[in-house]
Amino acid sequence: MTTGRFAGDSGDGMRLLGTRFTNTQMSFVGSVALTKWRLGGSYSRNTTRGGHSVFGVFGGATKGKFTALSELDYITDGNKKRFASMLEVSYLSRKGFNIKTVYEFWDGDRGSDFQVPGSQ
Repeated sequence: MTTGRFAGDSGDGMRLLGTRFTNTQMSFVGSVALTKWRLGGSYSRNTTRGGHSVFGVFGGATKGKFTALSELDYITDGNKKRFASMLEVSYLSRKGFNIKTVYEFWDGDRGSDFQVPGSQ
């Protein structure tokens, strides 16, 4: 059985706090979003994976036709500690058409049983 709560309002100054609890996992997400920028963080812990947890911060900003988004995650899985990150820059060339570039970094442990889907 899952119990959860989500609260927030829309528009400028939006503050979101999402929580989810189960017998084996808990997750929290919070963010502040304004017209030209956003900033937030998240935390998740799964007790069935030997203490697997993820802590992340994310943010973004818009200037003219450019938008940048970024995220940095710190991941622990038992005794293993890793980082994952993402940086995205988007250019709105005309309404409905974006040109986008993305860089992702995964500091994975190839000998671990925990793998990001799609990683080799």
